[in-house]
Amino acid sequence: MTQSRQAKPFSIKPFADLLYVLAIAAAGYFAFLNISPYVKAVHYLGGSLPDISIISWLTALPLIGWIFAIFGRLFPWIVGVVLWGVLQILQVAPILIKHDKEFMRAVLREYSLHGRYAPSQDDDRTQRAIKRALNAIPGASFKNIVYGCLFSYVVDTLICYASYPPVDGGIGKLLYVLITGQWQLINWGNVFLLSVTVFVVEVCVRGLLMLNQIRYYLNAKGGSDAR
Repeated sequence: MTQSRQAKPFSIKPFADLLYVLAIAAAGYFAFLNISPYVKAVHYLGGSLPDISIISWLTALPLIGWIFAIFGRLFPWIVGVVLWGVLQILQVAPILIKHDKEFMRAVLREYSLHGRYAPSQDDDRTQRAIKRALNAIPGASFKNIVYGCLFSYVVDTLICYASYPPVDGGIGKLLYVLITGQWQLINWGNVFLLSVTVFVVEVCVRGLLMLNQIRYYLNAKGGSDAR
């Protein structure tokens, strides 16, 4: 006696997995485009440095000169990628920490286990300072991360501004155009590219975290259905 096969219920998990893979590929593509302003900045700084005679002499040698020539071409990309990576990590660090449940639980445990040291009238200036420092330790890490994020956005904006200036003539000219309301002098295409270059990594990270959370819930649902 044959049993009728039960139709498999519809699930969006394969589509979520595919979308997650495509999102990773898109994030990698935008990250590659995002590195270009940093490479240009390293090229500019390298061109402004004085010529070193020992390096010129080494590049003239038959084999070593060829190696130095390749390294010289790769050097701006290496430094640019490192600088870009450091700034991007600082930018997305607050987002990643908020999604790290273990880290958040550790901070809560730090608060609950050690509590807060209440200042007393009998405390001298040193004791009060120590208690304030101890009470601020769990929250200070978040503040420092936020400060690092803000600093990285400022540096990122300045570097990308050099590649996509909204107005020809520097920041002073931009401020003059904004104050006088001469909007026709603004290169809106560069404004768009500047905005995308500065914020695209954060948008990609938020999107990947959201998709990963959806996949987590779908996997959890599949496990409960299997029981």
